[in-house]
Amino acid sequence: MKIQIIRILFFFFISGLFFSCVPPEEEVIKDTFTAYQIALFEGNGTKAAEFLDQKTLDFYGKLGGMALEADSARISRLSFYNKLMVLYLRQTMPKNQLIKGVTNPKKIYANTLKREFIDFETLSELELSIIKVRQKSSGKEADVWMGKADTKEKFPVKFKFQNEGWKINFATILNTLNQSFRYQVNLGGELHEDELLIYLLEEVSGKTIRKDIWLPVKERA
Repeated sequence: MKIQIIRILFFFFISGLFFSCVPPEEEVIKDTFTAYQIALFEGNGTKAAEFLDQKTLDFYGKLGGMALEADSARISRLSFYNKLMVLYLRQTMPKNQLIKGVTNPKKIYANTLKREFIDFETLSELELSIIKVRQKSSGKEADVWMGKADTKEKFPVKFKFQNEGWKINFATILNTLNQSFRYQVNLGGELHEDELLIYLLEEVSGKTIRKDIWLPVKERA
């Protein structure tokens, strides 16, 4: 009888150790973002794409599709960041790579991660806080505030649980980026928006802007 009781106690002791070692979801989410940051620092866009949720990847796939097929009128109606990304893809991705990328959005996303587009100093100072995990009909989500540790200026980000892991949803971040770019465009004043786009594209790509930059890539020979 004593041996049986000891076995039961030992089982609960080991179980307690096991469950106490399982990190809370908040910590897993933070670790996910840290891994994403590391991938960016290492310049590994393909790895960074692994931490994005499907909706974000679909967004970049859509940008690739517009680079391939959208006419100048449609491109001109895009927000500044979206327009910049579409034209950047046209400037840097060969036609055959872009066609393949549309069916594999991770390649599109990886191609947009030029070091000139990333503020690594700010990236290194970002932290997550005020995480609230909740269960929705579409699955688990987490509401997160992201920002520098030494400032109250934070912006919202969503994480979604997909494929047995937490993934970053960039919808709100992209909105913030668009607002930031728009503010800088309005503040600059010296260059028209399209002129600023061309300037940035040439600086980042290191090449003179393509003469057919406003034409759909599918129309290239």
